[in-house]
Amino acid sequence: MQLAPALDSHRLHLIEAAKWLGSPRAERTPVNSRPSRTLTMPKGMTNYSTNRTSLARSSGRLVLACLVVAAITACGSDRLAPTAPPEDPVDSLPPREPPKPTPNFIELESDSGDYIGKGLKYHYTQATAVISVSAAPGHLSLTVTGDEWWIADMQTPEGEPFQLGTYDNLVRYPFNDAGTGGLDWSGEGRGCNTLTGSFTVDSVTYSGTELTAIDLHFEQHCEGASAALRGTIHWRNDDTTGPAGPVNPIPSGLWTPNAAYLPASGNYVYLESDPGDWIGQGVFHTYTPPDDPIALTAFGGKLSVSVA
Repeated sequence: MQLAPALDSHRLHLIEAAKWLGSPRAERTPVNSRPSRTLTMPKGMTNYSTNRTSLARSSGRLVLACLVVAAITACGSDRLAPTAPPEDPVDSLPPREPPKPTPNFIELESDSGDYIGKGLKYHYTQATAVISVSAAPGHLSLTVTGDEWWIADMQTPEGEPFQLGTYDNLVRYPFNDAGTGGLDWSGEGRGCNTLTGSFTVDSVTYSGTELTAIDLHFEQHCEGASAALRGTIHWRNDDTTGPAGPVNPIPSGLWTPNAAYLPASGNYVYLESDPGDWIGQGVFHTYTPPDDPIALTAFGGKLSVSVA
């Protein structure tokens, strides 16, 4: 810590004042002094006034000298023992975590008049739909099962590995010429008889010959129409994103069956329909075997129930 110039100047003034107080001239010639009368005391009597004045003057010099010494000592200690600079708050922060990769997603945008997308926009992630990808060196096949169902294929010329750039002049896969590549996006019971289009690989990653990540966008025209279906695919094979799962604990206020219509034991299926409901026709049913055979099958996350 360095002393400011003004503080050094004050130290010099204090030192000069101390020197002045200690000099004989300070006693003989006080500042703004006036000629004083000299009182002659009778022989043998002490001049107490003069002694008190000298004592007060000496005490004043002593007090000021102590203050000067204390100030010099304090200032000197700052110079000899500087304080440590404050800690940089940035250095004290915990290290930042690397940014998380973007989860897999598929986006579709359909022009008005496009037969496949019906002029709508769609967005899917692995949290809202099941996205299945099968990747070969020059062929990408995928399915999307969500609120809608889609299937797609992209094929490079001669099945060569995907590379950055645009593959254009494509026709419907798998009826394309092997030397030009192919494309097809269909679903919801709709497909193109013939199509033209292109896809552009924006980024691609391989581990050996295995495709591990790809970003691409495509454009497809059915039956030579000007209206297009456009889409974007972002996929990597290590994305573990999945659906959120069931709500637990179960929310209150959900519908519960009337216990009076439920069997005390055994298997059963109970249905209750509101007035105006097309499926149940506004009535309720309780089905129990053996009069009403009940079959149940489960596969993966799918449960199927039938009542004969």
